[in-house]
Amino acid sequence: QGKLEYNITYSGKKAILWSTLGLKTNAGVLGENTSIKGSKVIEVNEKFPWTLGENDTITNNYKELTISCVSAGKPFDVVFRVFNGAVAFRYQVSTALME
Repeated sequence: QGKLEYNITYSGKKAILWSTLGLKTNAGVLGENTSIKGSKVIEVNEKFPWTLGENDTITNNYKELTISCVSAGKPFDVVFRVFNGAVAFRYQVSTALME
């Protein structure tokens, strides 16, 4: 158990140094005293039609890592996506946890 931390390396160089993840909710802080219960990796390579802008087709390629966690007895996921030249993450929390 501990804090969730991440870093990002691009082309062999540190782009983001070790940083702590956490989310304050009405139910408490998620990310402190956290246990990782599992993970899943998927790769997406898709194209879809787009009627706005100059291109009529959008290419959507990324790798996604979902980490399933428990913090203070409350389950949640952190989902990371790595695109060509970009990275993003989000928290997935049950609506029951927010009440």
